[in-house]
Amino acid sequence: MDKAFWLQRFFLVTKLVFAVLMVGELMKGHAVDVALWNSLVWSLLSSAIYTGASVYKLHPDETRALCRDVFTD
Repeated sequence: MDKAFWLQRFFLVTKLVFAVLMVGELMKGHAVDVALWNSLVWSLLSSAIYTGASVYKLHPDETRALCRDVFTD
């Protein structure tokens, strides 16, 4: 999985989370500009965390493999 795959996944998740948050903010009765700003910030933050966790989980490095060998008896 290359960088293009992860960028596509990041932007896909960002769009989906943004749409959900925007609808929720507007249903709560917030102004459009406030809802837009909050949805944008939180969708970027949550997408970065999700993508970062996915990359970390799917690409174990040697350090994590060494820790698994040391602590499993």
